[in-house]
Amino acid sequence: MLRCNCYQYTLVRIHFQYNYIFQIVYDILFQHIQFIYYQGYINAFKHIQKNFQAIFNGSFYHLKLFQKDQISKRYHPSLTQSFFQVFQKEQFYYKSYFSGFF
Repeated sequence: MLRCNCYQYTLVRIHFQYNYIFQIVYDILFQHIQFIYYQGYINAFKHIQKNFQAIFNGSFYHLKLFQKDQISKRYHPSLTQSFFQVFQKEQFYYKSYFSGFF
């Protein structure tokens, strides 16, 4: 009976020790995975910031095509003008937003 209790006590002690070690290993791995995960986000933001002007230039090009298009002449000219105004405001907003990150 005494030996059984001693054995159980040893098992419990080993269990807690290993549990503690596994917890430390898990925490280290989790932090490392989290770091890689956030690093991916940061790289994505850097990529967007780097290619930002190209993205918006392409969008402006399409808007200009829309403005020159025969179909758009059916609509009121102020409609396409308001598109440009909104887009310029958005461009300014996003530029200031991404420059705050880095």
